[in-house]
Amino acid sequence: MDNEHGRDSVLGLSARGELMHVNDLDTPALTVDLDILEDNISRMQAFLDERKIRCRPHIKTHKIPAIAHMQLKAGAQGVTCQTLAEAEVMAASGIDDILLCFNIVGHGKLDRLARLAVKTSITVGIDSKVVARGISEAAAGYGTTVGLVVECDTGGRRTGVATAQAALALAQIISRLPAVKFCGIMTYSGGFPEEGYNQAVDAFFRETLDLLVAGGLNAQIVSAHATVYILRDEWPYGVTETRPGMYVYYDRMKVLQSPATLEQCALTVRCTIVSRPTEDRAIFDAGRKTFSNEGADLGMGLGYIVEYPEATVYEMSEEHGHTDVSSCHPKPKVGERITVIPNYASLVTSLGEVVYGTRGEGIETVWAIAKRYINH
Repeated sequence: MDNEHGRDSVLGLSARGELMHVNDLDTPALTVDLDILEDNISRMQAFLDERKIRCRPHIKTHKIPAIAHMQLKAGAQGVTCQTLAEAEVMAASGIDDILLCFNIVGHGKLDRLARLAVKTSITVGIDSKVVARGISEAAAGYGTTVGLVVECDTGGRRTGVATAQAALALAQIISRLPAVKFCGIMTYSGGFPEEGYNQAVDAFFRETLDLLVAGGLNAQIVSAHATVYILRDEWPYGVTETRPGMYVYYDRMKVLQSPATLEQCALTVRCTIVSRPTEDRAIFDAGRKTFSNEGADLGMGLGYIVEYPEATVYEMSEEHGHTDVSSCHPKPKVGERITVIPNYASLVTSLGEVVYGTRGEGIETVWAIAKRYINH
C-alpha cells in the first residue's frame, strides 16, 4: 500500500485487477465521497483565504496522511494533531509543520517528542511550567528546539490557563528556558456554540496580547476556533490561524450546529439490513463498535439513513443498528444495502480501520486510518 504520502492508499481493485463497485464491499464499510471531500476542502480554504486567516486543519477527524496532503495542497499552513502518535504519522508522510494541541507528560512521550522535533518543525500547546520544563529538558537532550504556545481556557472548561496574567507568566517562563521557544497563544473552541462565547475569547485574547506586548513577547501564533465557530464567521481579536477538522467530512452533529448540510457529508457507512423482526422494525449490521452512541441525548437518532430519511435509528447494540421504519413506505428488505450518515464522523474514524474513497458508485482508492506510527 505504498504511495507518495506513506503507506495509506491503494487503488480500489478487485482480485482480478478490476475497479471495485461499492456493492462489492462487505458491510459495514466506511466510504468517503471524493467529490464532496474535495469540494469541502476547497470551500473552507477559500473562506479562510478571503479573511486572511491561516488554515491549520485538525487531522484527528480523518487520521489519513493523503487527506492531510490534499489540505496542504489546497493552501493549508501545516496541520494540527491531538496526539503524539498522530504527529508521528503525519511527520512520517513528509509533513514538516505540526501543531500538537496536547500537554506532553512522561519520559517516554517526551523522548518521542524530542526525537520528532529533530526532523520536523513542531509546536506544542501547553498550560503549565511543569510541562514546559519537561519539554525543555527533553529537547535540550537532543540538541533541538520545540515551539510552545500557551493554551488559554476561554470558556471551553478543558485545559488551559485561566487568566491573561497566568498566560503572561507562563510565556515569561518559556522565554527563559533552553531548547524551547515561545510562539504564541491558543484556545479550544469545541462543542456547541454558546451565546457570547466569541466575546469571551475576544476579551481574553485582547488582555493577553496587550500584556505580552508590554512584556516584550511576540505572539506569532494566535490560534482559535474549530469548524462550527468558523462557519459562524465571528473572529476574536488578533487571530492569525484556525484549526478546523470536521469540515472535510461533516456529519449530522455539524449539520445540527452549523450552516452545513447533509449534502456536504462526505463520510458514510455502508450497511446491510439483516433482520426485519416486525413490520415496523429493521436491524442493520453495524452498532456501537462502528458508530458509537454519540447524539443519543439530542433526540436526533443515532444515524441518518439516506435511502430512508423517515427511518429513526433509535438504539445500537455492539453490532446491530435498531431502526424504527414505521414511517417508511416502502420499507427496507432483508439483504438491502443502506447508506448511513453518522452523527459524529470523528468517532467513526477512530473506531474504523479502512476508508474507501468513491466517485459515483466506483471505488477509486483505499486508505488505512493511521491511528499510530510504527517505526520499522
